[in-house]
Amino acid sequence: MVARMADAVAADDLNRYYPINLRFHSTIMDYAGNERLSGLYASIEREMHLFRRKTLDMPGRMVISNAEHGRIVDALEAKDQIRAEREMVEHILTSKRSLFEEQAAGRSAGRRR
Repeated sequence: MVARMADAVAADDLNRYYPINLRFHSTIMDYAGNERLSGLYASIEREMHLFRRKTLDMPGRMVISNAEHGRIVDALEAKDQIRAEREMVEHILTSKRSLFEEQAAGRSAGRRR
């Protein structure tokens, strides 16, 4: 999936990247084998849908996101739970920071008008 997302990034094709990205995240939840966690994620995922798409549409964000995906997969393949957790948390926080920065810039631009 990371390689397929990289192809979408190279083509600057968010419409191709996005469904693979969703599948990537769902696959990690399935891999965890925790039904309660999967249920919570499914609930949160529906709420995050618009925000996730918005952040991925920001310039350069698909590249950053997929690099983070690669590091997550590397940690999972190495069975390094601590690094995998750290990479996943960083992936979430990077998206959150990007969204907040975009919103702050929009508010600042709006005040200058």
